Amino acid sequence: MCDRHRPRAALVLGLPQAGLERPVSRDERTRIWQSEPVSVDVLFAGVAVADIEAAVAWYDHLLGRPADIVVRHDEVMWRITDAGWLYLVEDPRRAGHAVVTLAVADLDATIAEIEDRGLASAPIETIAGAGRKAAVVDPEGNMITFVEVGLSGD
Repeated sequence: MCDRHRPRAALVLGLPQAGLERPVSRDERTRIWQSEPVSVDVLFAGVAVADIEAAVAWYDHLLGRPADIVVRHDEVMWRITDAGWLYLVEDPRRAGHAVVTLAVADLDATIAEIEDRGLASAPIETIAGAGRKAAVVDPEGNMITFVEVGLSGD
């Protein structure tokens, strides 16, 4: 596997990976951290599902509105922020393994709205020094976590 397809953490930590003949040296790790980061304009977070029709209905309830774009019969997208999209793609082989986190201003209100629409969430959990979170799991096992980032001093 070439370096551009390896997770940056694996490169930085020098972790062995299939196809890698040797760990990454300290000089190579330093070079990686000193290089320019990738410039990103828009984030697309993908969630693979086995049954696109059922998933679209479930995510319509989760997000409280229909998808913004139907790309094809097997792919739909919701605009979450100006530069962030959540999309579903029908891909049974990869279905049920997504982990997506969405930051919200008011976690209590967000979870109450989701539960009012008939979906269950995990209890709100406080993470010391970080904030609070609650996960919602779709019928295929994909986890969507809503977080409220704490202010300094929380």
